[in-house]
Amino acid sequence: MKEINVKSDGSLLVEDVENNDENYCYEDFIGISLSTNLPYGATYSEIVELFGEPFEGDGYKVDAEWNVIVNNKRCTIYNYKTGINYNGIEGTPTELIKDWHIGTPEGNTDKGLELGGIIIKYFMDYRSGSCIQEVPTMAQEEELIDDIKLSIEKSYENYVKIRILLETIK
Repeated sequence: MKEINVKSDGSLLVEDVENNDENYCYEDFIGISLSTNLPYGATYSEIVELFGEPFEGDGYKVDAEWNVIVNNKRCTIYNYKTGINYNGIEGTPTELIKDWHIGTPEGNTDKGLELGGIIIKYFMDYRSGSCIQEVPTMAQEEELIDDIKLSIEKSYENYVKIRILLETIK
């Protein structure tokens, strides 16, 4: 699950948060209502890339749902009455849905629109390729450090090989 916070300079700080009973669980997101929508045409694969795999929804009106924390508020991204759950074989397969709602505890109020707007900004920054500051996990940091060490070692090995080669040419 993603947690998105707006920094004082207006940029977004995005972190991965475990979705378990110690912080947030699926039931914590029930009772949220429509505030706004992702831009029409937002694809399932784009949302998965940004927010990870979805919950399966409610099995009735919602086929896929992502939980997101925005400025410490519970929000969701979901389809509503467009998929196979609600419409049967006439419904759109989840992977082809392009109409995604953003729900917040504030509903369709100024505060709800503000929270939804932060999710939209994150999505649009992703689409435009803008740099979004994501906080790496400890494992990602360790992997990066290992990659840098390996790169330095290989560079030094290549430097030594080149020096030896140059010495043999003289």
